[in-house]
Amino acid sequence: MRAGPGTRSRTVPTGPGTRSRTVPRPRHPAGPIGLSAIVLALWEIVAHNSGSGWVQLLGALLAGALLVGLVGPGIALLKLRVACTWCPPDATAGEPVDLSMALSGRCQVEPLDPRGRPCSADAELGAVGTSGGPPEAACTLRLVPEHRGVYDSIACEVESAFPFGLMWWRCRVQVSLPNRLHVAPRIGAARSIEPAGARAVGLDVASRPGPTGDHRAVRAYRPGDHRRMVHWPATAHAGSLMVRETDDPGSPPVALRVTLPEDLDAAEAIAGQALATVVDLLRQGRQVILATVEDSGPRVAAVPDEFVARRRLAAAVAGPDHRSEEPGR
Repeated sequence: MRAGPGTRSRTVPTGPGTRSRTVPRPRHPAGPIGLSAIVLALWEIVAHNSGSGWVQLLGALLAGALLVGLVGPGIALLKLRVACTWCPPDATAGEPVDLSMALSGRCQVEPLDPRGRPCSADAELGAVGTSGGPPEAACTLRLVPEHRGVYDSIACEVESAFPFGLMWWRCRVQVSLPNRLHVAPRIGAARSIEPAGARAVGLDVASRPGPTGDHRAVRAYRPGDHRRMVHWPATAHAGSLMVRETDDPGSPPVALRVTLPEDLDAAEAIAGQALATVVDLLRQGRQVILATVEDSGPRVAAVPDEFVARRRLAAAVAGPDHRSEEPGR
């Protein structure tokens, strides 16, 4: 759980749908508390001068109402249930994505990570929820992720002024998603398959000839031949490096190595270029082998379609260069 600058927070248990929640705190409390104190002071002066019992009774009722209006929202937030009932599996950075939310009280929810547009549970409670369970209100939370990534939860700030709207209270909650949200990078400009100039921006793109097709003959080695094509018996017999010659069924596969820096903006740009390059190669009918680093470590695997490429680049993280990995292994 992340707190704002200069603040401390502790987490308290919450209901289903949330992971953790900071203790509620009032938002700009000086105004409502000061105004309430002035009203009660003036009422005390009136009640003292009048000496009437009914004036003192009304003053006590007024004090109770003000106390509920000041403290009630904090208690309501402690009991509030915030849950995500539906989430799409895929999205794109910079483009809006809608989540379905279930809220057990009247409040406003603002997404913090990823950021987005606030939603309010102002509709009549009971629109969502199982029979016998607590009444809930349904609303749509719109996210606009700034960066790519894979999310299994979102950070939100929940605000409430229930029941009188006298003072707003707020707390931060970490809401679990029903499934992972893969945010792909914005598609950028495709790079050339020539490696020169691509390595400087974190992309290493190269044609990778491999032992594809049916074996036809043995010939002398030529620069660019794949090492797996070396025919060792023929090499020993001829005294020079010999390779298998195959019937070429099509264009050789292309290996794309993506090395992301720690800087988020730079990593976003490189990932966008990589996605555009993969999409362009796939549309040309080329086989693409993508090498990235994920949280679990380096990953090198073929990319069959744009859908897989988007998810692979959403999950890519900054990490060490892995030139020792052999594409396709």
